[in-house]
Amino acid sequence: MANTNGAVRTAITKALSGKRFPLPGLLLLVAVLVFWRIGQSDLREWDESRNGVTAYEMARSGDFVNYTYGGEPDTWSAKPPLMIWLVVLTYNVFGFNEFALRLPSAIAIILFFFYAYRLIALLAGRAQALLACLVLISSKAALGEHIGLTGDFDALLLLFLTASAWHFVRFIDHAKARSAYLCAVFIGLAFLTKGPAAFVFLPGMVLYAIVRGRTRALLADRRVWIGAGIVALFVVFWSSLVLVYGKASGPSYYGSSNALETMLVHDTFRRMTSGDFGEIAKHDPLFFVKVLDTRMNFWNYFFFASVIAGGVGLYRRRRALGGTLRDPAHRSIVFSVCLTLPMIIALSFAANQHNWYLAPTFLFVAFLTVRGALSLQARWKPFAWIFGAVLLFTFVRNVVAIGTQTHALHDLFLDRNNGFAGCGQVLVTEELKQNIFLYLSWRGKPVVRVQNNDGWEHGRGSACSFETDALRTRCACVPS
Repeated sequence: MANTNGAVRTAITKALSGKRFPLPGLLLLVAVLVFWRIGQSDLREWDESRNGVTAYEMARSGDFVNYTYGGEPDTWSAKPPLMIWLVVLTYNVFGFNEFALRLPSAIAIILFFFYAYRLIALLAGRAQALLACLVLISSKAALGEHIGLTGDFDALLLLFLTASAWHFVRFIDHAKARSAYLCAVFIGLAFLTKGPAAFVFLPGMVLYAIVRGRTRALLADRRVWIGAGIVALFVVFWSSLVLVYGKASGPSYYGSSNALETMLVHDTFRRMTSGDFGEIAKHDPLFFVKVLDTRMNFWNYFFFASVIAGGVGLYRRRRALGGTLRDPAHRSIVFSVCLTLPMIIALSFAANQHNWYLAPTFLFVAFLTVRGALSLQARWKPFAWIFGAVLLFTFVRNVVAIGTQTHALHDLFLDRNNGFAGCGQVLVTEELKQNIFLYLSWRGKPVVRVQNNDGWEHGRGSACSFETDALRTRCACVPS
């Protein structure tokens, strides 16, 4: 059975819907898991460490527009600076360390769960919202590397996209006029976080409006056009900063003339379409399936079973497909499919693919998984015990994964008694991995690259080394 907001009534939902603690308790649980190891696990190579270096050098230089790496213009990264600005702020408050670097992501992922709960509750009721969020917590979909546990762009992006989706539903289905403007504000903030990735939900929003038969009404609604103007203001704001205050540099990593060209042409269009972009071109038509297998911690099997069962049900009602799609009882499912399907299709054919690109879809994957499980439980009541057992197992498994993150580099570089304590400079013969470089920057140890290591033992400094990812890097410590 289902009511008009699509909330399936089962023994599980009846037990949960009357509770008042779910949202505060949910956010407290997320906070505990996020902050548990936030300042103790090793820095991740690439984006997290690159962000940390950019924010460190920005905090030291006072230049809040131009990115640098190692004191030189950074023409590799050209995303807008909101995330970097937040890390600069937390650096200034908490110092240079993993906690400060990851704090903006930690707060963002907690707020993401706030909006995730409210969005699913609006679509399908509080019980299904709680269950969907618990499925996310019990997997690496949100509390995983490159999203909620590291200092990357994606937790903040996920927060703003989910908030925009909540306001979109409030506007299109509940006639909340102010939500049209707030939806636009959150899309604009998403742009300031990760550029064109802010618009990944727009095709799905358009598709949902078409299914709902609201396209003409929306196009004639001045609030929609005011919202579009609000988004444009965010784009113009960042573009103006780059064009007015952006510094010219030498040949860029991509051969572009400024950060805007790098972001739009290379970091967006070429990344999606060109097989020779950067050093990684991994097109895989089964990308979505493999990502869920990596991120969803066993729940992917429930999800695909739900999709198959839903497809069979649609086929049986194919003669009344239009009415089925417009039925208010199915609105939550239709919205979830509309928002995620364009992303899944586009990324399945993209030339370059990373599993965190699909992060905005994970909430809806979790919801559709829950919806399918509850439909089965309504037909076979003992399934509630199976669902509960899987939830407990996957939750414990993810807690163990969070608690056992590696910390060898953290212990080495932040131990005041390590071999680098007396170094005035660190000499190297090869470019350092970005996490090593960031640790040394935090410790105030300038890194100097030399042609060879001749003379390291003849007055220039004592030999040193460090290991990461089974690679050993030789260096020399020059006393202060």
